Amino acid sequence: MGREPEKSNAHDEINQSPQLHFKSFLLFSGKINTGRTVNSDGNYNVCYLFTVVVAGMKLKFQPNWYFLSLPVLWIILKSLFFLSPAPVFFLSYFDDLLIIPFVMGTALWIQQYFIKPDFVYRSVYIALVWLYFSLLFEGIIPWFTNNYTADLYDLPAYACGAIYFYCFINKPAQKNSQTTAN
Repeated sequence: MGREPEKSNAHDEINQSPQLHFKSFLLFSGKINTGRTVNSDGNYNVCYLFTVVVAGMKLKFQPNWYFLSLPVLWIILKSLFFLSPAPVFFLSYFDDLLIIPFVMGTALWIQQYFIKPDFVYRSVYIALVWLYFSLLFEGIIPWFTNNYTADLYDLPAYACGAIYFYCFINKPAQKNSQTTAN
């Protein structure tokens, strides 16, 4: 008769292992005995797994809360639109305000995380992205499809988003003081 494997806390297993991604995969695939019961359909609780994986991660850089607030703000405001009528400004221009900071913030994060932590975009690149979005979404695409309409008021919305990105998000990544060398 074989010895029964010891039950352990998945959070402890992830924190003790330097191979976080592999452990996360094993946890999600059900190969790690978490000591938790599975749902009626045989799957682990996704919220629990997300909490375990995030709690076990050691962030390389401090998060940029100005960037991380964008999708949260978008979700909150889009949810509120279903509850009550929203002002025309928000219905028409809110997405345009957020698109450049979100797209450029994502690109900046990828550059800083994988290539160069002190990378920032020069202001001329931000202006070119504003010009690109303006020409593409307000000039070119409306000519080819009826689903999009050109609206000159979108141009200042793109510009405000670009200014927000330049002032608050376009900063060098700061090392996380809690990260330890492996």
